Amino acid sequence: MFNINKKEFYSLNWAEIEEATNDDTFLLNLRQALRDNNTKTMEEELKGKKIHCPTSKNGTSAIRIEDLSLYRNIVMVRDRIWVPQSIALNL
Repeated sequence: MFNINKKEFYSLNWAEIEEATNDDTFLLNLRQALRDNNTKTMEEELKGKKIHCPTSKNGTSAIRIEDLSLYRNIVMVRDRIWVPQSIALNL
């Protein structure tokens, strides 16, 4: 990963991403809803959320429940990590 503010390379391991997820209220709620298969909560949490989609006219598409999964206790959207807010702020 490249941090343009610090102009240096660094990486995060799965444990660090999980720790940041544990501090992110939105991702905690979404992760628990995934575990519980609570589609109502997932739909509420996903309202207005978009992801890059090269086949879409405007380049984005809505995130759907079927796009979500958990890997190593981390929320994934398709084949991507849903980056916790604390990490995203440092990019």
